[in-house]
Amino acid sequence: MSTQDQQLSERLAFIGLDAEARRALKAEAAFVDAVLPAILDRFYDTIRATPETRRFFRSEDHIRGAHGAQRKHWSRIAQAEYDAGYVDSVRAIGQTHARIGLEPRWYIGGYAVVLEGLVREALTRDWPGKPRFGQKPVGPEKTSELVGALIRAAMLDMDFAISIYLDAAEEARREALRQAEVERQQMLQDLADRFEGAVSGIAERVASAACQLEATARSMAEIAGQTSDRSTRVAAAAQQATSNVSMVAASTEQIGASVAEIAGRVTRSSVMTDEAVVRAQAANETLGQLAASAETVGALVSLISEIAAQTNMLSINATIESARAGDAGKGFAVVADEIKRLAAQTARTAEQARDQIGGMQRIARESAGAIEDIRRIIEDLAGVSAAIKDSVDEQAATTRDIARNTHEAATGAEAVSRDIVIVHDAAKHTGQSSSEVVAASQALEREADSLREAVDGFLVSVRAA
Repeated sequence: MSTQDQQLSERLAFIGLDAEARRALKAEAAFVDAVLPAILDRFYDTIRATPETRRFFRSEDHIRGAHGAQRKHWSRIAQAEYDAGYVDSVRAIGQTHARIGLEPRWYIGGYAVVLEGLVREALTRDWPGKPRFGQKPVGPEKTSELVGALIRAAMLDMDFAISIYLDAAEEARREALRQAEVERQQMLQDLADRFEGAVSGIAERVASAACQLEATARSMAEIAGQTSDRSTRVAAAAQQATSNVSMVAASTEQIGASVAEIAGRVTRSSVMTDEAVVRAQAANETLGQLAASAETVGALVSLISEIAAQTNMLSINATIESARAGDAGKGFAVVADEIKRLAAQTARTAEQARDQIGGMQRIARESAGAIEDIRRIIEDLAGVSAAIKDSVDEQAATTRDIARNTHEAATGAEAVSRDIVIVHDAAKHTGQSSSEVVAASQALEREADSLREAVDGFLVSVRAA
């Protein structure tokens, strides 16, 4: 006996559909077939009037088809043949109900309507002992046997239908779970793939950025080291330049003292020359006036010549000092430019003086010989003294300017030395910071490797879930 047959026998025994009950039911099969159409008509009228059940039928033809199937199935129930054909029929009904979503409450109500109709017809026919044509009157025992058999058969059929409905629903639930699990696995797989693509890309970019950062930091450290070395050399050179400028300043002060002494002597010489001029003018007033004019012009020419000579000398000295001082001697370059401008002006003045000297020479030739010679000598002496005095004064002023600029250059060189020390310290600090950045970038690269390992482990767990 198969499992299905075993279960069917157990249900029949439990519900009380033994051989005698099945014979009593089968004996009334013709009666059931006769009254069933009207009962089913009333049942489907109820279905039409109920929106919740009417929606399961597409048309009247659909209802008529269901009507015929129900009539056939209830006729099979009345035959009391509980075999494989019956089980297939009730299984088809239960699966159909599950497929269309007809809830048990509706077809339990259907069983109640049909069963109530069959019981009513049986009682109406047999009660109270109304005899059938050509037969003995039917007692209540027979009627109760029929009603009991109908109720048991209907309950058995309903049991099968509900069980099949529940089995189908459970299978649908399991299928939904299987499908949900498949979709979940696919979703997890897709999520893992997307996560792997996103996080792995981030990890790779972090690792790449860490490598680039490390390379940049190493380059910074190398540059900082070079800067530190160069700043050390520059600091030494700046210190030497400061020492040289200080020496130049001291020498300039000594030159200033010498120039002051020369100026004093020139002043005394000028006094003596002035006395000689006064005595010469006493000899001849007119010649003295001419001599004075000649002296004035000669002094102008001599002054211009001396200024030009001194200017050239200053220009040469300024150029030399500027070249020696380097960046700190930029102030000397300014002085050199000023001296060059003064030289150009001196050249123009000399040209003008030449014209005046020519006129004075014509006047001088008309003067007397001896007095003219004496006067010229005195005038020349006075002019030379005046020129020397002016040149010495100019040299003194220039020397003072040089001394001042030299002191400023020394101060600037000292400031440069201090700045170079600051640059050296900054380069050293930059080197230390670069080393820290290298260490941090290496740590970041290790963290990126750890992140990749964690991501790989996470993806393995997700894909295995």
